[in-house]
Amino acid sequence: MENILVLLLLFLPLGMVLLLANISEQRRLAAEKSTAANVGAYGCTTLLLATLVLVGCGIALAISTPEFSEVAEMMPMELSSPALAAYGMLVPALIGLLCLLKPVRRLLATIIPIDPDSHVHAIALAIAMLVPISTFFTSGIGLGTLADAVEGVERSTAATLLELWGQQLLTAGLAIIAVGYTVRRSPRKTFERLGITRISARQLITGIVIALVMSFLVNLSAIPAESAGWISDDVSRLTESLLGAAFDSWYGILTIGLAAAIGEETLFRGALQPRFGLVLTTLLFVLAHSQYGFGFATGIVAVVGLILGIIRHRHNTTMAMVVHAVYNSSLLFTGQFVEWLFF
Repeated sequence: MENILVLLLLFLPLGMVLLLANISEQRRLAAEKSTAANVGAYGCTTLLLATLVLVGCGIALAISTPEFSEVAEMMPMELSSPALAAYGMLVPALIGLLCLLKPVRRLLATIIPIDPDSHVHAIALAIAMLVPISTFFTSGIGLGTLADAVEGVERSTAATLLELWGQQLLTAGLAIIAVGYTVRRSPRKTFERLGITRISARQLITGIVIALVMSFLVNLSAIPAESAGWISDDVSRLTESLLGAAFDSWYGILTIGLAAAIGEETLFRGALQPRFGLVLTTLLFVLAHSQYGFGFATGIVAVVGLILGIIRHRHNTTMAMVVHAVYNSSLLFTGQFVEWLFF
C-alpha cells in the first residue's frame, strides 16, 4: 500500500501539469488568454527541472572534493558511478528546460512532428526528460547495489501485482490526460488520437503470431548470449527480486503482460509516437526499462520497441497492445519450450 501511495505522489503532480498544459493549449487555439494555466504548467515544470539541475550540480561538486570518499562511506548504499548519477540528472534536466524555449522547439520540429507553438508539446518534451534522468541515476547507483537492496525484501504476490497494475494504470492515465481528455477531446476522440480502436480478427491473430515468434526468438538468442556472458547476473537478480512473485501464478504472468501492454503502449505508442516519432519514442521506451541496464537486454528491448512502433504506425495501438501482452506473458513458456527443444 505504501508503494501505491508513492506512485500517486509521483504521478498526480505530473497529471496536474499536463492538465494545465491542455487547458492553456485549448485557450490558445481559441485565441483566449490562459495566464493562470500557462504559468502553472510552465512554472511547475521549470521548478521541477531546475531543482533536478541544482541537485545534479550539488552531486557533481561533491564528488569533486577530497572529502567525498569519506561521505560516500556513510551513505546507506554505495554508488557504482557517482559521476553518472550526477550528470545523468544534470544534463537531461537542462535539455528539458531548453525544450520549454520556443526557438529550441522550432529546431526540433524539423526533426520530429511536433507543433513548436503547442503548450502541450512543450511540457511533454520537458517532462519526457524524467525518463533518462531516472535511467542514468539508477545506473549511477548500480544495478548490483539495487539488487542487493531489494533482494532480502519479501514481496507477496498480491503486493507485487497491485503495484504493477497501479503503476501501469497511472501511466495510461497520464497518456489520456496528455492528449487532452475532456479538455480538448471527447472520450471517443481521445482514444482515436491514442490509436486505441477496434482491431479485426485477422489483426488479432497476426498480433498473437508475431508475439509468439518474437518470444521464441528472444529466448533462443539468450542461449549464446548467456554462454558469452552478455546477460548480467545483477539484471537477473533485480528482475527476480522485483517481479519474481508474479511468476508464481498464471494470473501473475497475465498481469506482467496485460498491465505493461495497457500502460506502456498507451503512453509510448499511443500518446508519444505520433508527436515524437518512431526513433525518439523507442529510445525513451528503452531508457524506461532501466532495470535491464545497458547490455544484451537493452538491444532486445530496442528491437521490441521498434517492432511495436512499426505495428502502431501500420495498424494501431490496440494491435501493439496485443503483441506486447502476448510477448510478455509467453516469455516464460517459450523459454521452457526452447530448453526442452535444445537441452
